[in-house]
Amino acid sequence: MATVRTPAEQQSIYRFMLKSLQEYPSEAVFYLNSEVSRFDGDENLQQCYQLLSKTDRQKLYDFFNNKSSSTCSNSHTRETHYCKKPSNAYRRFPTEPRSITPKSSTRYTKQIRQPPSSPDSFFTQTSALIHSWKLEQKTKNQLGIELNALIGGCTKLSQLIEIIHSLKNDKQVMETSWDIILIHKLLHKADDLPNSHSSNFDGVFSDITRFKSSYEAKTCILLLKLIKLNLNFSDAKRLVLGNAAEVSLMQQWGIKPNVAIYNVFITVCAKTGQFDSAWQLVCGDMPVMASHLSLKANKITCTNLLTACAETGRYAEAKSLVLGDGDTASLMQQWVIKPNVAIYNAFITICAKTGQFDSAWQLMCGDKPVMAPHLPLKADLITCLNLLTACAEAGRYAEAKSLVLGDGDTTTASLMQQWGIKPDVVIYSAFIKVCIKAKEFDTGIWCLENILNKCHMNTLSQIHAQLAPLEKDNFASMIDKGIAQGIYKKNVGLINHCIDLHMDKIFEGHSGNDTHIRGVPLAFAKLLFCYHKQNNEPKITSVITGYHGNNTLKNGMISFLKDEFGLEFIEDEFNSGMIVLSESTHIT
Repeated sequence: MATVRTPAEQQSIYRFMLKSLQEYPSEAVFYLNSEVSRFDGDENLQQCYQLLSKTDRQKLYDFFNNKSSSTCSNSHTRETHYCKKPSNAYRRFPTEPRSITPKSSTRYTKQIRQPPSSPDSFFTQTSALIHSWKLEQKTKNQLGIELNALIGGCTKLSQLIEIIHSLKNDKQVMETSWDIILIHKLLHKADDLPNSHSSNFDGVFSDITRFKSSYEAKTCILLLKLIKLNLNFSDAKRLVLGNAAEVSLMQQWGIKPNVAIYNVFITVCAKTGQFDSAWQLVCGDMPVMASHLSLKANKITCTNLLTACAETGRYAEAKSLVLGDGDTASLMQQWVIKPNVAIYNAFITICAKTGQFDSAWQLMCGDKPVMAPHLPLKADLITCLNLLTACAEAGRYAEAKSLVLGDGDTTTASLMQQWGIKPDVVIYSAFIKVCIKAKEFDTGIWCLENILNKCHMNTLSQIHAQLAPLEKDNFASMIDKGIAQGIYKKNVGLINHCIDLHMDKIFEGHSGNDTHIRGVPLAFAKLLFCYHKQNNEPKITSVITGYHGNNTLKNGMISFLKDEFGLEFIEDEFNSGMIVLSESTHIT
């Protein structure tokens, strides 16, 4: 029977935890986020943590995380934490409260800081840990420490799945109620492992939700992030909404949905093309978030709904959300939510995708602009980039020119100059794309020299890298012609079965301070791989992508090679800026 503690006892445990962790605040952040810390071997601390209530655990987490991020923006709400990289307010140890005999802490710290290096499979290692626990050679607390170390040592999704399968195949494990921390650790690791194809996550949701535990709202957030990786909407519906035949898993677990959960659910709907399910949450016959209900939509809700609109091409709903129609107030007005620049930027993206250019342009240049130098909301670089995308889609060269260059025949400054925004390489590249799409490149060619000087494009290589993907059908002949003209290197980045996607390895005479780190655009990289595979080297075994730019090029190439060619490329063990062909993949 569980021990009932008085409020005074609970408060005493909380104060002990707070005082202990305050000795090393930065380490406390690691400890509370299930990361390696100097507190890992302190079993008294571990035991007290297990005795804390959920509320006190959250208080500790908020105290130290808010303290460590005091220099960051103070506008982050609790919901924004859920929508960003997952953070865990709980400990790494999958245990329940039990008596603990004092033991040396050195052993446990070493276990956590040095993930298993055994050549045995993760399935075998997990089975061995379970076996020693069943023989009472390990306490449940020790098993928890070693399982967490093993999970932390996973570098591939397949290894994590081996651990899950080993656990679920043991009857005693499945009959045991585990601390929710074990579930969170598995889910965090699944989200952290890079470059896994959506189909590789098949069955992981069902396997994890079979474990007995006291599931929490945070667990549901992490499960939804897992579902978003798997692109399986039916799992999200089963978790949050249920159906006529069965209540949702959340109801079965006794968890009340909150705004954060619904916000992440909307992102799953966006990724899986289930717009109506997202829209029903706020505008259905039985909305779950509304002004008259206890749960109310917030700006994150609106941003996520706009993402869903963009993914499914729903302009009418986006307009009703942000602008309203005639005498009808927008949904955001009805919900008393003031749009910000991010909301309007997202709306412009929808306009671009749905051919509603005028609605986007009116936001800045209409009779009643919503973003302007004299208004509280001011356009930013993202606004301009999204507008240029809309210009390209609609073939609106004149508006793009007025935005970026102004009128060269008069003294009229560009809109960006009027707004105090300095164009960069990305803006100029986007403008050139507008010229191509609008078939006005001959008219706009006069500005190229000016652009090259303004954005420090010292050669035409960056222009070629941006424009080449627009001529997909003629890419091969364009490369061959460029080699003859001295624009491209003869090997175009290919050396010994390896493609190097850095600009200076592909283009002749490429110069600049960042020549050794700048990679080609992803669209160019995809076409270049196809060019080499077809013309020069069918057995490409590695690609140097670099690791700058948030790994966009690296992750994009891994997904492309998997989807288009069925090739399993993974990050090189010793070079995070290179991907290599997996040993399990056979080239034909």
